[in-house]
Amino acid sequence: MRIEPAGTPDFESICALLRAADPPIEGVGEHLGTALVAREDGGIVGCVALELDGEVAVLRSLAVEQSRRRRGLGRSLVAAALSLGRRRGVETFCLLTTTATEFFARHFAFRTVARAAVPPSVRESVEFVSACPAPAMMLDGRADMAGKPCVLFLCTHNSARSQLAEALLRHRAGDRYRACSAGVEPGRVHPLTLRVLEEAGVDTTGLHSKSLNDVLGRSNVRVAIVVCAQAAEVCPRLHPFAREVLRWPFDDPSRVQGPEELHLAAFRRTRDEIDARLRDWLSAR
Repeated sequence: MRIEPAGTPDFESICALLRAADPPIEGVGEHLGTALVAREDGGIVGCVALELDGEVAVLRSLAVEQSRRRRGLGRSLVAAALSLGRRRGVETFCLLTTTATEFFARHFAFRTVARAAVPPSVRESVEFVSACPAPAMMLDGRADMAGKPCVLFLCTHNSARSQLAEALLRHRAGDRYRACSAGVEPGRVHPLTLRVLEEAGVDTTGLHSKSLNDVLGRSNVRVAIVVCAQAAEVCPRLHPFAREVLRWPFDDPSRVQGPEELHLAAFRRTRDEIDARLRDWLSAR
């Protein structure tokens, strides 16, 4: 599956997804240039779009095909849209939702505000004026995602250690911190990363590999924690953007050789080591 910019030929498929998921369709065609789609097996299984207005954007038209829901695709689409917006210079993201307040608050730390509190240009957008029903709630991502301190976990490929740390911090203290992770050379999330987290009852919704370039300078990082020795060389780059930089090197479980049982044991060991370090760190703060 890949998430990529939408094109004119995708319009009808996007509308079909929106009709099935119930988000409003009005104005979709006007914002195809800032829409993203998730493609799988030649078809479109998810979509999201932005209405841009300078440093402000409205996040809209988020929909995921029924059979692909509850697999983290919605979160991946939102993360991709936020990344796109930040590359376009957006600092404030707004949205309307009647059903997903908890989702956006938990995973992206948006906060609920009155409609009158958003910029006038947003109140005049298609989404606010006509596309979204009046009872919808508005969430605003200003003030560094609702003021939760952002903790960034960094490793080389953002496939195992940093993903484990992101999910575990969210599990342990998601009400206190906004957890995120990134890689110097991002690849893909290792399947055993997801497996050992799920074994421990940790939510893996939306875990996906991200580039450090999408974080530095675009998010107010309170603490950056480097969890592998190979990525430590980028620490000097982190200081202008992170108030505090810590080094917690853990062995890479993906480098273990041998049968699957050894691989799984290595991932479980790394999960438990990271969890123990996080619990100690949290208890001291």
